[in-house]
Amino acid sequence: MVAYAIAGRIDIDPECDPIGHGADGRPVFLRDLWPEPAEVQRLLELTREPRLYAENYADAYQGTAEWRSLEAPSGPLYPWDPSSTYLLEPPFFGGGDSPLRDEARLPDASERARALAVFGDALSTDHISPAGEIPRDGEAGRFLAGLGVAPSDFNAFTMRRGNHHVMVRGTFAHPRTRNLLAPDAPGGSTLLLPERRPCPVHEAARAYAEAGVPVIVLGGRDYGMGSSRDWAAT
Repeated sequence: MVAYAIAGRIDIDPECDPIGHGADGRPVFLRDLWPEPAEVQRLLELTREPRLYAENYADAYQGTAEWRSLEAPSGPLYPWDPSSTYLLEPPFFGGGDSPLRDEARLPDASERARALAVFGDALSTDHISPAGEIPRDGEAGRFLAGLGVAPSDFNAFTMRRGNHHVMVRGTFAHPRTRNLLAPDAPGGSTLLLPERRPCPVHEAARAYAEAGVPVIVLGGRDYGMGSSRDWAAT
């Protein structure tokens, strides 16, 4: 990797092709830079000392003094704080009408379904659920601002993934995401059908759910490509 970086290209054979040129113009090969086995062995003899590992990791599981001074609740269950803007109890496992209770099953067919969003090709997981900074003028930013969170403390979507209220408002909210139902609107927008009323995606999804109308998302080729993203999968 370092050799390719020095060469500035990857279409070379580092064993045969030069990875650069010296001040005199002569080619420099990887073998000119690669250490001899004896040199590596000398360095290992200087640094391979079990005592150093034992000393460095003796208190690894105790943490630093700052870590040990943090106040933490005790008990078998985590005491969810409903006022937290970072970590809330998710509704997915709450029992009652939770969609993940044992007897819940996906329907064999959906009738009268409406499109929540329509996308073209190459929509990545970052378009579906962005990981970057939460914008002030987005739905998630306005939600946090309404809770009294200062814009400087909004942080990034990845840091707020434990707050489902924030994350649902970030769905499809990447600034480069374009819903073909509302191509001129910013990311995270759609049209509520059949009224064709512009609104945020999460509001449309809630309205459809309350009306008992199933929804689908239409995606083109390579929909969902990219890095694994838990909220994009959800």
